[in-house]
Amino acid sequence: MKKASLMIRILAVILLIALLPLALFSCAAETVSAKKVVGEVDGVKIRYDELYFLIKTYESALAEKYEGDAEGLAKALDDLATEELISNVAMLRLCEAHGLEYKESDLEEAVDKELETMLLSDFDGDEEAFRASMKEVGLTERYLRYTLGVDILYDRLMTVYPEDGLVVSSEKELKTYMMENFIHVYHIALFNDTEEEDAENLQKMTEARRKLLSGSVTMYDLIHGSKGSGVDKILLKGYNEDTSDLSNNGHYLTRGTWEKSYEDAAFDLKIGDFSEVIKVEKTSRSVPGYYVIQRVPMDEDYVDEHLSELQEEYYASVIYTDLLETREDLSFTPNDFYESLDLTDLLPPREGANTLVVVLCIVGGVVLVGGAVTAFVIVKKKKH
Repeated sequence: MKKASLMIRILAVILLIALLPLALFSCAAETVSAKKVVGEVDGVKIRYDELYFLIKTYESALAEKYEGDAEGLAKALDDLATEELISNVAMLRLCEAHGLEYKESDLEEAVDKELETMLLSDFDGDEEAFRASMKEVGLTERYLRYTLGVDILYDRLMTVYPEDGLVVSSEKELKTYMMENFIHVYHIALFNDTEEEDAENLQKMTEARRKLLSGSVTMYDLIHGSKGSGVDKILLKGYNEDTSDLSNNGHYLTRGTWEKSYEDAAFDLKIGDFSEVIKVEKTSRSVPGYYVIQRVPMDEDYVDEHLSELQEEYYASVIYTDLLETREDLSFTPNDFYESLDLTDLLPPREGANTLVVVLCIVGGVVLVGGAVTAFVIVKKKKH
């Protein structure tokens, strides 16, 4: 009997070793390690959680457009994600070119402070709500910390550029630059959340443009959704969803700060003219939708009063131009794991081992072993 008992224990250990990895694998199979490498850009390893976040960001905007066309959706997601992956590394390289190197240890304190501010201001200190929000948008803490670190470097770059004389900085030079390189516009916009809305919005914006050209309404009327006042007030709802111009000052822009198709249309206009209906696609810098733009004269008083705000736009435009130039020399090299992925059906990223999951999986493994041992004992008993 002692010999049989020893054999049972040995078999139990063997079964535990054999079945536990299987149990653990089955528990973790619905996720992918956040740090798993999917490819490289200029020697920088791209992690799975970065790809996942970018794909999830674009997927909702593209899903209906490519409904029933999984291959087309996958291609569009691949193109957009690849572009962003390259741009992110281009920003690192641009920072390095100006003496700002990304080092997690050097940025840790500043990142912690940003996270604390975010937690308090956006979630009233509720960590559970904060993490739930991150999960909802497909963002891991690792990648959030990384992006905050890069943002901190970008803010420092905004200081380095004037220090190195790459942009003008005196008040007189700034104002001269604004008046020569900025334009002043108003616009109305309708945003495309679905394919059905896309068609409706195009029709609406075409109608709005006809009204503007005929002089029956002004851009101000359409922006605010009404014309006249009192009993003579005419409602003009449904022609504008953009509420960013609450101050009624319009928008002041220079090249490299807005989406390209919008910028091209705006800068081609003469003072007082209206653009065609402009379609803007989903990018990291824009929401998909239709616009009609009117260019108006620059307001010197406004420039004087908002010089620091416009200065930031100006610096951002110069940095963005340099970023595009840096980006031209970079490319994304996917690895075999990336090639094996279905971008339309990615598993969520996993940050480290979840203790509860591991415990449950070990218990599951032990149950499997226990069942096998019990069966072995029954067999032995039957033989006797």
